[in-house]
Amino acid sequence: MKRPFDPAQLPPELRAAIDQGLHLTAALELHDAAAEAEAPQLGHLLAAEGYCVFEEGLEFMVHEVVERGHRALELFKRARKAGLPAELVKAYRSKVQRLVKKEEAREAKVMALLGQDPETLDLDSVKSLAYLLDDRDGARNRALSAPLWSLLAERQPKPVDAGFARCRLGLALWHAGQREQARPLLEAMVRQEFETYDAEGSMLLAGYCILEEALERDDPDEILTTWRRLDQAVRARSPERLFPYAIKLRIRVRGIARRLGLSEIVERLTT
Repeated sequence: MKRPFDPAQLPPELRAAIDQGLHLTAALELHDAAAEAEAPQLGHLLAAEGYCVFEEGLEFMVHEVVERGHRALELFKRARKAGLPAELVKAYRSKVQRLVKKEEAREAKVMALLGQDPETLDLDSVKSLAYLLDDRDGARNRALSAPLWSLLAERQPKPVDAGFARCRLGLALWHAGQREQARPLLEAMVRQEFETYDAEGSMLLAGYCILEEALERDDPDEILTTWRRLDQAVRARSPERLFPYAIKLRIRVRGIARRLGLSEIVERLTT
């Protein structure tokens, strides 16, 4: 399917990143580029960002298709307002709308399982429900997903799947406000190796939590020590595939530091 933008309107390095399938990296760079662009290029940059956001979801974040789809549609709307021709975005926008509608119907069926005893459900249903609760965020939903991930950790036949479930349990507990219970699981998540790309991304989500706690304590030494440890863990895994996540991690940490007014950390993480 034709992309919803004119590649000639994008900087060469961003065209190359998209052609190589580095959608997360491209989306982050496109977001920054759009902040300084003007029409007509702005419309193409926004549409390209929407394309990358959704394609990343289809390839690696299948449980975020609805969220990413709505984000992409909003970016397409802004692109049209910036002058992007309607015929350029029409076909791809229809694809996003169709897939979002299909996924929303599936999610409704999964959420209907919430009132059932999880012990009576098959593992795939338990996992789908746990993911959906996590994606809807909020401490209450995470508190509901935690026992589901705990059940999966106990019942998954493959050690790698059980380890991944323990990691997701750690994230659920953390966001449910149960940090003391979560921290050992998150620390293990950073140290261990996993076999799937999704789990590698979750390793960095654990890093976000650990770093945010260090930032909240306003301890520069702990922040930088934690950052370097996480950065080394990323590089030790799969540098080429995890490079986009490394960028996202650095941006996230800098954003938190700015929010807390820690200019020293911002400067040291920028260089």
